[in-house]
Amino acid sequence: MSGHLGALWSGGTRGGAPAAVIVFLGLFGGLAADAVSKRVALVVTQTSAGILALVLGLLVAFDMVQVWHVFLLALLLGVVNSFDMPIRQAFVVEMVGHRDVANAVALNSAVFNLSRIIGALFVLAVLALIVCLLLFLREIFLAVIAPRRSAH
Repeated sequence: MSGHLGALWSGGTRGGAPAAVIVFLGLFGGLAADAVSKRVALVVTQTSAGILALVLGLLVAFDMVQVWHVFLLALLLGVVNSFDMPIRQAFVVEMVGHRDVANAVALNSAVFNLSRIIGALFVLAVLALIVCLLLFLREIFLAVIAPRRSAH
Protein backbone atom coordinates (compact mmCIF):
# COMPACT_ATOMS: atom_id res chain seq x y z
CA MET A 1 0.00 0.00 0.00
CA SER A 2 1.20 3.47 -0.74
CA GLY A 3 0.10 7.04 -0.33
CA HIS A 4 -2.75 8.02 1.91
CA LEU A 5 -4.19 4.52 2.15
CA GLY A 6 -0.86 3.13 3.35
CA ALA A 7 -0.55 5.91 5.92
CA LEU A 8 -4.09 5.25 7.17
CA TRP A 9 -3.42 1.50 7.33
CA SER A 10 -0.17 2.05 9.26
CA GLY A 11 -1.80 4.49 11.66
CA GLY A 12 -4.79 2.23 12.25
CA THR A 13 -2.74 -0.89 12.87
CA ARG A 14 -0.32 1.04 15.09
CA GLY A 15 -3.25 2.24 17.17
CA GLY A 16 -4.96 -1.13 17.21
CA ALA A 17 -1.90 -3.22 18.07
CA PRO A 18 -1.77 -2.23 21.76
CA ALA A 19 -5.53 -2.66 22.10
CA ALA A 20 -5.38 -6.18 20.66
CA VAL A 21 -2.59 -7.12 23.05
CA ILE A 22 -4.58 -5.72 25.99
CA VAL A 23 -7.61 -7.82 25.00
CA PHE A 24 -5.55 -11.01 24.93
CA LEU A 25 -3.34 -10.34 27.96
CA GLY A 26 -5.82 -8.44 30.14
CA LEU A 27 -6.82 -11.59 32.00
CA PHE A 28 -3.21 -12.26 32.94
CA GLY A 29 -2.87 -8.66 34.07
CA GLY A 30 -5.82 -9.19 36.39
CA LEU A 31 -4.24 -12.35 37.78
CA ALA A 32 -0.99 -10.47 38.32
CA ALA A 33 -2.89 -7.71 40.14
CA ASP A 34 -4.08 -10.27 42.66
CA ALA A 35 -0.74 -12.06 43.03
CA VAL A 36 1.92 -9.36 43.36
CA SER A 37 2.59 -6.22 45.35
CA LYS A 38 0.63 -3.55 43.53
CA ARG A 39 3.00 -0.73 44.42
CA VAL A 40 6.05 -2.60 43.11
CA ALA A 41 4.16 -3.75 40.02
CA LEU A 42 3.10 -0.18 39.22
CA VAL A 43 6.69 1.02 39.56
CA VAL A 44 7.79 -1.74 37.17
CA THR A 45 5.06 -1.05 34.61
CA GLN A 46 5.56 2.71 34.69
CA THR A 47 9.33 2.33 34.40
CA SER A 48 8.85 -0.05 31.48
CA ALA A 49 6.53 2.41 29.74
CA GLY A 50 9.04 5.19 30.32
CA ILE A 51 11.87 3.12 28.87
CA LEU A 52 9.76 2.36 25.78
CA ALA A 53 9.04 6.07 25.35
CA LEU A 54 12.74 6.86 25.79
CA VAL A 55 13.70 4.29 23.15
CA LEU A 56 11.22 5.79 20.69
CA GLY A 57 12.41 9.31 21.50
CA LEU A 58 16.04 8.33 20.93
CA LEU A 59 15.20 6.61 17.66
CA VAL A 60 13.44 9.76 16.48
CA ALA A 61 16.18 12.08 17.78
CA PHE A 62 18.88 10.15 15.94
CA ASP A 63 16.71 9.84 12.81
CA MET A 64 16.80 6.05 12.97
CA VAL A 65 13.10 5.32 13.49
CA GLN A 66 11.38 2.99 11.08
CA VAL A 67 7.78 1.84 10.89
CA TRP A 68 8.56 -1.55 12.40
CA HIS A 69 10.13 0.18 15.43
CA VAL A 70 6.87 2.02 16.07
CA PHE A 71 4.83 -1.20 15.70
CA LEU A 72 7.12 -3.15 18.01
CA LEU A 73 7.16 -0.43 20.66
CA ALA A 74 3.36 -0.11 20.39
CA LEU A 75 2.97 -3.86 20.92
CA LEU A 76 5.33 -3.78 23.90
CA LEU A 77 3.42 -0.83 25.34
CA GLY A 78 0.25 -2.87 24.94
CA VAL A 79 1.86 -5.66 26.97
CA VAL A 80 2.86 -3.17 29.67
CA ASN A 81 -0.61 -1.60 29.73
CA SER A 82 -2.32 -4.98 29.91
CA PHE A 83 -0.68 -5.43 33.30
CA ASP A 84 -0.68 -1.78 34.36
CA MET A 85 -4.40 -1.08 34.02
CA PRO A 86 -5.80 -3.90 36.18
CA ILE A 87 -3.07 -3.39 38.77
CA ARG A 88 -3.83 0.33 38.89
CA GLN A 89 -7.55 -0.30 39.31
CA ALA A 90 -6.93 -2.80 42.11
CA PHE A 91 -4.52 -0.35 43.74
CA VAL A 92 -7.24 2.30 43.95
CA VAL A 93 -9.41 -0.06 46.01
CA GLU A 94 -6.45 -0.88 48.22
CA MET A 95 -5.66 2.80 48.83
CA VAL A 96 -9.14 4.12 49.65
CA GLY A 97 -11.12 1.10 50.80
CA HIS A 98 -14.36 -0.31 49.45
CA ARG A 99 -16.54 2.42 50.95
CA ASP A 100 -14.96 5.29 48.97
CA VAL A 101 -13.99 3.46 45.79
CA ALA A 102 -16.72 5.03 43.62
CA ASN A 103 -15.63 8.54 44.57
CA ALA A 104 -11.97 7.64 44.11
CA VAL A 105 -12.56 6.20 40.64
CA ALA A 106 -14.59 9.25 39.61
CA LEU A 107 -11.95 11.63 40.95
CA ASN A 108 -9.14 9.67 39.29
CA SER A 109 -10.98 9.70 35.97
CA ALA A 110 -11.63 13.43 36.22
CA VAL A 111 -8.02 14.20 37.06
CA PHE A 112 -6.74 11.95 34.26
CA ASN A 113 -8.97 13.54 31.61
CA LEU A 114 -8.37 17.06 32.90
CA SER A 115 -4.62 16.51 32.78
CA ARG A 116 -4.91 15.44 29.15
CA ILE A 117 -6.75 18.64 28.31
CA ILE A 118 -4.48 20.93 30.33
CA GLY A 119 -1.37 19.19 28.98
CA ALA A 120 -2.50 19.71 25.39
CA LEU A 121 -3.33 23.36 26.08
CA PHE A 122 0.07 23.86 27.71
CA VAL A 123 1.86 22.40 24.70
CA LEU A 124 -0.16 24.63 22.37
CA ALA A 125 0.70 27.69 24.46
CA VAL A 126 4.40 26.84 24.44
CA LEU A 127 4.35 26.27 20.68
CA ALA A 128 2.53 29.57 20.18
CA LEU A 129 5.17 31.38 22.23
CA ILE A 130 7.97 29.75 20.25
CA VAL A 131 6.35 30.70 16.94
CA CYS A 132 5.82 34.28 18.15
CA LEU A 133 9.45 34.48 19.26
CA LEU A 134 10.68 33.16 15.92
CA LEU A 135 8.47 35.59 14.01
CA PHE A 136 9.69 38.45 16.20
CA LEU A 137 13.31 37.50 15.56
CA ARG A 138 12.59 37.26 11.83
CA GLU A 139 11.09 40.75 11.83
CA ILE A 140 14.11 42.12 13.69
CA PHE A 141 16.37 40.49 11.13
CA LEU A 142 14.37 41.90 8.21
CA ALA A 143 14.11 45.38 9.73
CA VAL A 144 17.61 45.81 11.14
CA ILE A 145 20.14 43.34 9.78
CA ALA A 146 18.96 42.72 6.21
CA PRO A 147 18.98 46.43 5.17
CA ARG A 148 22.55 46.79 6.46
CA ARG A 149 23.69 43.83 4.37
CA SER A 150 22.08 45.17 1.19
CA ALA A 151 23.67 48.63 1.76
CA HIS A 152 27.18 47.19 1.51
